[in-house]
Amino acid sequence: MKFLKCGYSHTILITNENNIWYTASVDKKNVYAIITDAASWNEGDRKNFVLHSVKSTSSTSISVLGQNSKIQEYKPGKDVSCKFIQTNTGLIVSVVKAQRIYDDHKWPNPVVIKIENVLPAIEPIQVATLNAKPFATAQAMLSGKIFNYNTAKKIKATFYYRAYNGQTEDLYAGAWIRSGKATIDNDGNFKAIINGLKKGQKYEYKAAVEYSSIEMNGDKKTWQQ
Repeated sequence: MKFLKCGYSHTILITNENNIWYTASVDKKNVYAIITDAASWNEGDRKNFVLHSVKSTSSTSISVLGQNSKIQEYKPGKDVSCKFIQTNTGLIVSVVKAQRIYDDHKWPNPVVIKIENVLPAIEPIQVATLNAKPFATAQAMLSGKIFNYNTAKKIKATFYYRAYNGQTEDLYAGAWIRSGKATIDNDGNFKAIINGLKKGQKYEYKAAVEYSSIEMNGDKKTWQQ
């Protein structure tokens, strides 16, 4: 799990929240939320996004790259302004896609929201994917670890795995399969046993934890069943 040192007042930012990815300006002053699932987002539609890893300050402002968020073509009276509100569950940003690039009024590429002057909302959690132990049966035990684990935090742990057919085939690999809930010990170690594996098959896997509605993954590893 990697973290970015970016944003206002040395903000430490988690790299992504599901399909929303983060990056920062070189001078560390601005955070960018990249909305990757935007192919069906039509021109003029307003969407709200809840960001759990950052929180606003008295100096926070937001905007959408590539538009002025003041006017929509042919609809000058429509409200296309950028808005946000801080709640107990997260920073809610509300923006309108106002660009019109194609005649069908759609822009299939990601939408980037610029967020200025925010602070971290949670303490980052670092998770590592450890070893996998195959059994003679169609089972294997996967291991992971949470660093700086605090039992007071409400953290859930699990694993993802799937058949591995080589790095060049990664784009065509099947969907990740989620294991059952793993039990975390007082040192942050957790394990899970998975079933229904095929003997001789190579698998890839990664540890994952959920904290404050954000899922964070460890590095991917492989094992031979």
